[in-house]
Amino acid sequence: MKERKKQKKGKNSISKKIDMINQVNAKTKIVPPCGLLLDYFEQQLWDTFISSRQPSDWQQAHLILLYNFVKTQSDLLAERELYKLEKSIVFTDKGTPIANPRIRIISDLARLSISQARPLALDASPSDVKTIKSQSKEYDDVKSKMASKVKTLLA
Repeated sequence: MKERKKQKKGKNSISKKIDMINQVNAKTKIVPPCGLLLDYFEQQLWDTFISSRQPSDWQQAHLILLYNFVKTQSDLLAERELYKLEKSIVFTDKGTPIANPRIRIISDLARLSISQARPLALDASPSDVKTIKSQSKEYDDVKSKMASKVKTLLA
């Protein structure tokens, strides 16, 4: 069976534009400010969150907040892994079963993580006020363009 030839990406195609944006983002690698260090796993998280915006949108204050957020996420994921190994009931030195105290630590880290994500707008969802306003503005723009085109066609 013959394999299909890969189709060239057109100059105006969406995939071509996405590739161009990814190339620009790859060239402008953003590192943590002030020589703050990240381990390998934290660097992967950093790169993931950094790629969520254009490089020009990041300010130094945002990068410091993001650094703290990445550190918290790393701690949270590490605690979750330890919790999976220990399960929900642990035993004291005397052999008394108790609820795993890591549950509280995970809960506190999750709350901290959510509060750190807010100023970075990493938690923006379709129900977010800013998102709704920007979408309604785009909708109004398209609606007015369509109305003007209809008027010119009818005239």
